[in-house]
Amino acid sequence: MRFSNRDNCRITMKKLILSLVLTGIAFSVHAIEEIEVCGKYQRADSSWSHGYKLTGFKLDGSELGEALKRPYDFPSYQTYFLLVWEKGGYTYYKVNSWFPPVVWETTKDQNGRKWRFQNGWSLCY
Repeated sequence: MRFSNRDNCRITMKKLILSLVLTGIAFSVHAIEEIEVCGKYQRADSSWSHGYKLTGFKLDGSELGEALKRPYDFPSYQTYFLLVWEKGGYTYYKVNSWFPPVVWETTKDQNGRKWRFQNGWSLCY
């Protein structure tokens, strides 16, 4: 049986959601907004990495707090982007409410590393 790119994406999303549940990061299905972005991280020499095709979730602060079992750590009015990594773990980013951006938006993850994100995968290199 052959799968289209759309089918592969759905299978990958099912695996991601399953990994969220298995690692204790669970949230309401209606709260999940899946977003495809191109992401680059800033290297130690201040240059930017190549683009990574990433799929993550857009959440408000209360949804992220619930997902991470830290309900009081994130303001409910703030918007976050959550990436769940295939090999385990997650990274979240504080972003603007209109995320994902058409042009590059720079933000930091929970460890202080700078990342840039842009909507979609078509210009991701």
